[in-house]
Amino acid sequence: MHLLKDFDWLLEGGSDGPSGYDSQLLGQVLGLLVDIWLVFPDALEADQDCVAYLIKGLKAGANSSYSALAISSVTLLFVLLEQFGRQHSNYAPYIYKTLTIILVENYNDVAVREYLIWQFRSIFEKVEGIPLAILVEPYLKTIAGQDQSYF
Repeated sequence: MHLLKDFDWLLEGGSDGPSGYDSQLLGQVLGLLVDIWLVFPDALEADQDCVAYLIKGLKAGANSSYSALAISSVTLLFVLLEQFGRQHSNYAPYIYKTLTIILVENYNDVAVREYLIWQFRSIFEKVEGIPLAILVEPYLKTIAGQDQSYF
């Protein structure tokens, strides 16, 4: 059972939801599910498909054209990374990789990119042992492939 099944439109890349759905509602649903995961990890982790679907939903939200949903989804992923990083959870590397991909995919969105960089800087200060190379390598490749007029 997927708790996000009614939001397949977002995960399939649609920018507009079915009648009655909006990005604010999706952000609230994602926030609630993250809270449930943090408070009752065993309940959510009992269904690995549900966890994967939630992370996929957060990634889709982070790539949304709705900036409030994008920032909210990124924030939720960093909340998970901080919690799971401190617990040395098996989910921390998966979330870290997801955030790295989001940074690369949103390189041209200055607001989201700057927010991600600020959050990464904060997480590196809060949680020890996060390997910086996983983030730096793809980010530098992205920068190298961009028009140098940004500099």
